[in-house]
Amino acid sequence: MAECENATSDVISVINDSDPSKAQLQQMTNGREIDDENFKKIDIQMGKRLADDIIDAYCNKLQEGVAEEIDGMLAMQYILLEPNSMKDLIKGDRNTCQVIYDHCRSHYLVLFRNKLNPKRIVVYDPIVPKNNSVAETLNDSVRQQILILFGHLYEEDERVEIAIETGLSTQNDCWSCGLRAVAFITHLLLGINPASYEYDLEKIRKFILKITKMDRLDLSVIVAAQLGQEREGSKSCLAVVRVTKGGKFAIENETAYVISEEPSAMTEEK
Repeated sequence: MAECENATSDVISVINDSDPSKAQLQQMTNGREIDDENFKKIDIQMGKRLADDIIDAYCNKLQEGVAEEIDGMLAMQYILLEPNSMKDLIKGDRNTCQVIYDHCRSHYLVLFRNKLNPKRIVVYDPIVPKNNSVAETLNDSVRQQILILFGHLYEEDERVEIAIETGLSTQNDCWSCGLRAVAFITHLLLGINPASYEYDLEKIRKFILKITKMDRLDLSVIVAAQLGQEREGSKSCLAVVRVTKGGKFAIENETAYVISEEPSAMTEEK
């Protein structure tokens, strides 16, 4: 298992002694409040990795648009800065969707937990693992954040499934992970499995700019999002490992079993 430096070492916490509310966690990043006026002036350049501030602002707007009917969508830095707050922010009684930053690979990916399948956490990694290899995706940084976000929902010896979606159209560059993570989280919110889509990065870029510059987001705007096109013959395929909280979700001998033709993570509710 690849090791990486403690992600919190490069982050300075400037949170005061009082516990931040969920709204504060969503609205703040790197210790400063997101300035909506500044985000109305931003641009996104193709060929450059998306800044985490922009992803955080987008997720905050997205959650506003669905009247906070989903948990997660937190500013990424606060997962590591305020780990003890997660038990108050993620209760397990609603679907949870969260973009995280993998400090080992300088890379964005998405975590999803369906309230109707609570013992499975699905990981959507834009760099799709080859040959169902899970070690690179489930590195120290990713497992640490999964444990922080969801560990309080499980007993020490309770078996949990961490599933890697290997049916995605893969990222073949070194910069588009942020755009793809935004598309994944948008479609998951709408009950669409990202494995069923071929994403258009330019369309995603324009949609992010549209959303972050809106004063108030309506659900109809999210539903009408055009982020790419459906992939003919696409299938969801999960590489799954069983882990325990007590073992800190460690992957032993990278053993995984594969589930093919898995239904959409969200459509199981319907």
